[in-house]
Amino acid sequence: MTARIWLLGIAVFLIGVVKVQAQSISPTRLEIDIEQSPRAVLTISSTKSVDVALELSASAYFPLVQEQAIPLEVSPPQLLLQAGETRQVVVSWVGREKLPKSVSYYLAIDELALEVGDASERAEIRLLTSWRLPVHIEAGGLPEVDFTPPDIDGSASLELTNTGEKYALLSNYQVTFDSGGELQVFDGLQFARLINRDAILPGQTVSVPLRLIGIGAEGLQGAQLVRKE
Repeated sequence: MTARIWLLGIAVFLIGVVKVQAQSISPTRLEIDIEQSPRAVLTISSTKSVDVALELSASAYFPLVQEQAIPLEVSPPQLLLQAGETRQVVVSWVGREKLPKSVSYYLAIDELALEVGDASERAEIRLLTSWRLPVHIEAGGLPEVDFTPPDIDGSASLELTNTGEKYALLSNYQVTFDSGGELQVFDGLQFARLINRDAILPGQTVSVPLRLIGIGAEGLQGAQLVRKE
C-alpha cells in the first residue's frame, strides 16, 4: 500500500506576488472597473519539477445566509501546469444588473492531488496549497471611511466604517496617534493582516480589537485616520 499524507495550506492574499511552493500568482488582488472592462487577467507560474493541477472557482466575500449565484466566470476553471510553465486565467464579470455600489468576491485557487513520480515520491508528505484572492467589482463612486477611536471608558476595539459606494482598501489608510510626544503610525496593511481581509465593503464596519494592536484605549485618544497620498 502506498502511504500518502496530503496537507493543506492557505496563503495570505495581499498586494504583491504570492510565492508558495515554487509557484507565483500575480496580481494577488483583482479589481474590475466594469465601466472600463468587465474582465481581469491573472498570471500563474510554476517552477516545480513536477506537474501541478489547479482548480479555480469564485466564492462569496462573506458567508451567505442563503446560496446565491455568483456572477463571475473563470476561464479556464482548471489548469495543469507543467514544470516551469506560465498560464493566464481570465476572470469576467457576467452580471446583467446595474450595480448601485461595488461588490466583492474571492477567487479560490486550490491545488489538487496528482499521482506523480515513482513509488518513493508518492510516499512522501506533500503540501497542497490553497489561495483566496479578493476580486472587487467597481461600479463608480468613491469610498468614504469614518474612524471611531476607542472610548477611554474601556472600549475593546477601534472601528472603521465605509459609508461610500466603493470598497475601501485598508492598505490605502493609516492611523496616526501621539505617544509620549512622538507621532506613531499604524498602517492599514497591519489592520488587513489582523482581521484577515483586504477591504471594507460599502455599508460595512470592521472592528480591530485593541489586544491585537497592543495599545490601550488611553494611548489612542486623539488618533486620526489618514488616507495615504
